[in-house]
Amino acid sequence: MLGDKKSQWSSRIVISDDLLVFERKYVFVDSVTMSPNGLVFQLNPRVDQKKIHMKAEAWDKDGKQVINFLNPELDAQPPPAQGKRWRVPANLPNGNYLVHIDLEGHLAYRGTLALGPRLV
Repeated sequence: MLGDKKSQWSSRIVISDDLLVFERKYVFVDSVTMSPNGLVFQLNPRVDQKKIHMKAEAWDKDGKQVINFLNPELDAQPPPAQGKRWRVPANLPNGNYLVHIDLEGHLAYRGTLALGPRLV
């Protein structure tokens, strides 16, 4: 994603899944998965419990957008009936999906997720 700036920044970037590096005061993506009935995600809520601006998008292997979800006032803590995770409904066949999640206007997650059995 850095393009021609890669050499300038690569030595400064550290990738970690250790939640101890976060202050946990602000919203961030805790987990993301795909299911046959949609995109499933969990967010760490803001300490001040303010609502967040959230956008989630997903594209299939052919580049067709299959999810386009926008909620400018999402409560990061889903209703108790949904457990700890949100689900954006979609009817998804097995395959690979490119997923983007923006929180408060900033890219918070970008990755390719597989749905269904893995092909060897």
